[in-house]
Amino acid sequence: MMLSASQWNFVGTMLRTNALLIKGGSDTFSLRSKRLSKYFANMGDVMKDGRGIAETAGAYAQHLSSVGDLSYTIVSPAMKGIPMAPTIAVHLYEMTTTSLPFAFDYKKYEKGMNTEEVLRRERNISSFEEMDVSGAVDEFTGREMYGSVVDIVPDIDLDSIDAISATDTAGIAVAAAIAQRAWKIHNKNLRFGYTRPPKEHGDIKEKLIVGGIQEGDRVLAIGTGIKPVGEFYGDITENTIARIVDDVTTSGGAIQDTNVKLVGYIPQENVIGSTVAFYRAETKSEKDPRPVATVLEEAGLPLSYILTAPETFKALFLEGAAHGHEGVIGEVEYRSFLDSYRPYSTVDMVELEAALEEIGA
Repeated sequence: MMLSASQWNFVGTMLRTNALLIKGGSDTFSLRSKRLSKYFANMGDVMKDGRGIAETAGAYAQHLSSVGDLSYTIVSPAMKGIPMAPTIAVHLYEMTTTSLPFAFDYKKYEKGMNTEEVLRRERNISSFEEMDVSGAVDEFTGREMYGSVVDIVPDIDLDSIDAISATDTAGIAVAAAIAQRAWKIHNKNLRFGYTRPPKEHGDIKEKLIVGGIQEGDRVLAIGTGIKPVGEFYGDITENTIARIVDDVTTSGGAIQDTNVKLVGYIPQENVIGSTVAFYRAETKSEKDPRPVATVLEEAGLPLSYILTAPETFKALFLEGAAHGHEGVIGEVEYRSFLDSYRPYSTVDMVELEAALEEIGA
């Protein structure tokens, strides 16, 4: 068996949410690393509603609980890391009763978040209401966030809204935790989304908005009034032990950028490692043929991951049908992946290509 049961569950989540994409022909995705690729993993699509948030947080929590002691602060890069860090911490608290602190950095909005303006213009939402939860979250830990949303959710008429968003950066974290609980406890799958400063890489539909908010949605936006301390939201002190938790890594750039910010507050040896959901398992760059995992290891940021690109595509090609994913990755899609992956491969291409022979392609 190529993937474990928990890995297959997470693959199923990615496929259900159209978060794992592959293009044919000459079409490509432009990645943050400036690399062009036929395939793309987008955790923003996975975490576009309460169910996806809960399943993603669960996958991370299960993985993190298996790779060492839970005795650190989860630190995640913006923007995808803002909903990830709190919901992973909440799930770990529910699963283990261990309450990890969490923190995240942020991107500056030159014109402010303007959530209502952007959602009305870009999504044509039907209504927009704000909920001020100032003072509800006193500290950024799994236990505190869990307790806060337990108190906040009963004050929300879940039947009167379709989606949840935020009016400030910390509100994104609280809104995600609310969506997580609404799904897990109340079986209400709220769509989740937030505005972001414009970007030019990855999935172009996320240029201004990340998540699943749709036309006509009735949106509740959470505001916290919480301000960052320096470059982070959350408590980073000189004694903090940190693990950087990101969504996807191609070149390791976002992890290294976050590390640079962290070592402005804590010693490098206090950053004990890094974790992603989806590791593309590629070389650092054309000039640096080392695997990204090796680069991070040598920088003192050993990488752990839930899935890699080559194992995921190979497993879907050979075993997808047996796990309910027939036809997702056929011969055409698998060859497209191989062609895109080959120039940056860090694994044995002969082994990957042998999968074609296994099915007589």
